Amino acid sequence: MRWCIHFPIFVLLQERLGWRLIHASAVVKDCKALGFCGLNKVGKSTLAMYLCKRDHFSFMTDNFLFVSQKMVYGFPEVLRVSPEAMDRLGLQPTRDYRVYGKHHVPLDSVRICLKAQPIIFFLLTVGKKHNLAEVE
Repeated sequence: MRWCIHFPIFVLLQERLGWRLIHASAVVKDCKALGFCGLNKVGKSTLAMYLCKRDHFSFMTDNFLFVSQKMVYGFPEVLRVSPEAMDRLGLQPTRDYRVYGKHHVPLDSVRICLKAQPIIFFLLTVGKKHNLAEVE
């Protein structure tokens, strides 16, 4: 589906609207978006779902985030969450099987927002040391 439908649409959005695509999760509160970028399995989806459940953020995207000059746009899909994160978040799988080791969680349990002003992006990595640094 991604190769046949999603990616061609993404290319058209880039060419026609000038949007850029980044691999990120994002949440929204008061029309302001927080983005979480990083490689697979660093906790982007888990952090997004945690903020939605605990701090009443709206969910924007789990995997694909479009960025324009002044706004970000979500492309919500089913959430992909590890079994460990499911336990920590108190979520129950809707199906018995996993895809690539992750459960798929439908988005009907969270509020969704598809457009917001970006406030900050976080680059998530895996490591023993916490580091916070501002980048341009």
